[in-house]
Amino acid sequence: MDRRSSVPDEAVARLSQELKNYGVDENRWFACLHMREHFYHWRRSIDPLLSVDPHMPMIKHIICKQGGQVVRVGDPSMTLLPPMEGLIDLSVDPE
Repeated sequence: MDRRSSVPDEAVARLSQELKNYGVDENRWFACLHMREHFYHWRRSIDPLLSVDPHMPMIKHIICKQGGQVVRVGDPSMTLLPPMEGLIDLSVDPE
């Protein structure tokens, strides 16, 4: 295992397949974004620097201008994002 990676070697193939199952194109790069919103119920305090607008222009920029994909992670209470080619929203998955 590469010491810089936190993903164990034995999990890489399984997790790569999971991403493909969700729609990630293995021939394109992707950014994984953990986007916390201000109403997250486990927060002890609200820090506007850690809260983001879920309709960030960054998502469109990555997909439309950079040719990448976006995998959003978070929890199911997050604001739903509109469907967009290249956007995989894992926050809606209870698993």
